Amino acid sequence: PSGIYGNVGQTNYGAAKAGIASFSVIAAQELVRYGVTVNCLAPTALSRLTESLMGGAENISDSAKEAMSPRWIALIATWLCSEEAQNVTGRVFDIRGRHLGIAEGWHLGPTAEQPDEPDELGPVVENLMKAARLNADMSGGDHEGPGFPSQGL
Repeated sequence: PSGIYGNVGQTNYGAAKAGIASFSVIAAQELVRYGVTVNCLAPTALSRLTESLMGGAENISDSAKEAMSPRWIALIATWLCSEEAQNVTGRVFDIRGRHLGIAEGWHLGPTAEQPDEPDELGPVVENLMKAARLNADMSGGDHEGPGFPSQGL
């Protein structure tokens, strides 16, 4: 899910994945009138590419391998192809082993009227930052860091 939540050190990869997620949501909006459903899967799974992040295959327990098996991704993919999912569209599913969630995407947060001059904007942005929800970390939870409300302007 690095594209929907962000992952330090993977800007290019995350941007590409975010583009796919946004494309899927917009395609769902465009194609719903034709009865076409479009959803996106944002999986985390253990694979040859991700084993090294966990110290190599020899250091991963069998239970961890099963918990992060790609088979868990296949469950939601198969279900989305079923009749039962005929009205599910425009969703980004976050899959992490047995854990299934829906990423809620971009929503407009707090708003304010802009002043006429840039040098008057600081307090407006500061108040918006205090009222805004934090950006997500790699797990999808709120993340405090540089540029966030407690840091000030």
